[in-house]
Amino acid sequence: GIFPLAKGENVLPADVCAEFANGFKIDGAASVTKVDLRNFKADSPFEAFHMFRTCSSLEEVDLSGLESVDVVIAQGMFGQCSKMKRIDLGNLDFGLTQSMDAMFEACAELVEINLGSTHPHCARTADHMFDGCRVPSIPA
Repeated sequence: GIFPLAKGENVLPADVCAEFANGFKIDGAASVTKVDLRNFKADSPFEAFHMFRTCSSLEEVDLSGLESVDVVIAQGMFGQCSKMKRIDLGNLDFGLTQSMDAMFEACAELVEINLGSTHPHCARTADHMFDGCRVPSIPA
């Protein structure tokens, strides 16, 4: 399914984001600047495969609704989010993650990532994780 954004709409609410989690694409994703997942409840384990991919104007994501969720697939999760500067993923659990391949691919403005206590080496694969990025700061 495709969810069409209204012209000029640039904030994606949690109920729409549920469609992302099921592999749906959003028509007009390039115009989305903010995603609010504060009230979003996800099942664990959770697949975030290409969840925000091609949201090229995305600047802000509140993932607090995904607190303590086991993310098993994070491949391409933020791929081509070229305006994103900082991402706080500290409340997610990546301990069971199989793939972080291309997770931040082409995030050209990305300068800081908080992965909490998880590091990319925990995933089975993390190929091309930062292709097209500046070298980000990952707090130890």
